[in-house]
Formats: sequence, C-alpha cells, structure tokens
Amino acid sequence: MKTNFSKIKTILKLFLLASFSIFFITSCDDTTKDNSIELSNQFESYKLIGEYHNENLEFIYDNIKTKIAENNLENRNSNKDVQAFLTDEFIAQNVSDFAKVNNNILNLSNFNIEMKDICLSVSSTYYPINYSLRQKSASSEDFSSDIDNYNEYQKKYINMILNNDKKDVSSFQAQIDSIIIEMESDVNLKSDERDIVYLAGAIAYFSYEYWDTNTSKWETLLSYNQQNSSSTKSSKVATAMTFNWGSMWRSDVEGGVGGGIGGAIAGGTVSLGVLTVPGWVAGAAGGAIGTSAGNAVGQWLFD
Repeated sequence: MKTNFSKIKTILKLFLLASFSIFFITSCDDTTKDNSIELSNQFESYKLIGEYHNENLEFIYDNIKTKIAENNLENRNSNKDVQAFLTDEFIAQNVSDFAKVNNNILNLSNFNIEMKDICLSVSSTYYPINYSLRQKSASSEDFSSDIDNYNEYQKKYINMILNNDKKDVSSFQAQIDSIIIEMESDVNLKSDERDIVYLAGAIAYFSYEYWDTNTSKWETLLSYNQQNSSSTKSSKVATAMTFNWGSMWRSDVEGGVGGGIGGAIAGGTVSLGVLTVPGWVAGAAGGAIGTSAGNAVGQWLFD
C-alpha cells in the first residue's frame, strides 16, 4: 500500500509541475503578445505622420502640375520658366497651405507657420541653387549632421533605418517594423527619446512606398520636351539614368530628424490616434516634406 501511495504522490507532483509549467509558458506568451500589441499600436499612431507626408507630397505635385498648365509649360524647351516659380518658398508655402486646409489625416493647422519656417530652414540644404543633388550618394554618411544632435542610442536606430537595404516595398517596411521592435525593447532609451526614432521610421516606411510608386510621374512632370532634338533627348535620358532614387526617402528621414530639432519652437501638442505627442512632430513633418519635394525638384529641374 505504501508503495502504491508513494507512486500516486509522485504522479500528482509531476502533474502539478507540468500544469504549472504550462501555465507559466502560457502567461509569458500572453504577456509578450499584450506588450507587442501595445508597442505596435504606438508605432501605428506615428505612421499617421508618414501618411500625412505622402498626402502633402501629392498636394505639392498637383499644384506644380497646375502651375505648369497655367503657364503652358508642358512642352517647354528648357526648365528656366519652371525654375522661376518653383522655388523653395513655393514648396514651403504648399506645406503651410496643406496644413491649414487638410485635416483628414492629422490636424496640424495650428502649426502651419512653424511648419513653413522649418521647411524653409531644413530644405534649403536640399533645394539646389548652387549645386546638383545628383552628386549626393545614397549612403547614410551624407545624412549625419542632424543625427549628431541626438544621443548614441537614438543615432543607432536612426542609422539602422537609413541603412535599410531591402529593395521591394513590403520587405523594406517589414525591416522598418523589425528595427522599431528592437528599439522598443532597448532599456537604454527613455520613453520620450524613442519619439524621434518612431518618427524617422514612420517617414521612411511611407516615403519609400511613395517614391517607389510615384518617381516616374514626378520625372515626367519636371522633364522638358524630349522630342525637340536628338541631343536634348540624349541629355534627358542621361538625366534619368543618374537619378538618385535611394536619396529620396533618406532625404525625407533627414528632413524629419532635422525638423525635429528646429520643431522645438512649436509648442503645444499633436494628437496621433490614441497618442498625444509634443508639437515638434509638426515641425519634423514640415522638414521631411520640404526635403522630399526639394530633392525631387532639385534632381529633375537643375543641371
């Protein structure tokens, strides 16, 4: 009887131990899932900035197209007439105008003046009055000046974003998500220090998708008549071959990072879905949009 009782006790102990192990593993699993959902939702809120960025680029594109049509410049023989109106001030004003009247994604109307000022300040390094952006490589080394204003951990993840080498859109965006997940688990970053990384990731996420889809239409809009002569045609083909696609989304990220610094002058807060974040993100959005449009215009409009 004692032997049987001992066996029963042993079996009960093993059963309880197994039950506890299953409970512990399940609990850990649930905790991981809950944290993942919570952290992911935070980045999802920041992605509204990326969506806003793309909508504003479309707004600028449409206004450039309208101006070209109004001045009968569709079949121009040079870009001098377009250069006359398509200045960095024109781009900055479009950033401000969009903020004032387009609130379907974000309401940034209270920051439209700051966004214009920051756009001018940041995009002036991209709008090529005296040099060609085609000489700028796609390496993240070219985007270090504004990043240096952040701490080493912020710089680490911003550089990881800039060095994303995935080619197709879905892989690129999945890589951004992976970087953000890694950043979120880094105990070296305080909660408010993560904001600029969220923003850089959101801009890269949507900018890459935008330029993958829309580069050719900007090229068509900003290129002059290719049928005037064989030399003109050859020249424009050469331009197309040297277009630095890789610098487009990277310049957007740099403009956002730089605008995040200058955007400190923008007080108040911005609502991003369930999040309420500092008003500087409006300045960052303005900086990102300005460098994005400035880069596109610079590469196609200036020789």
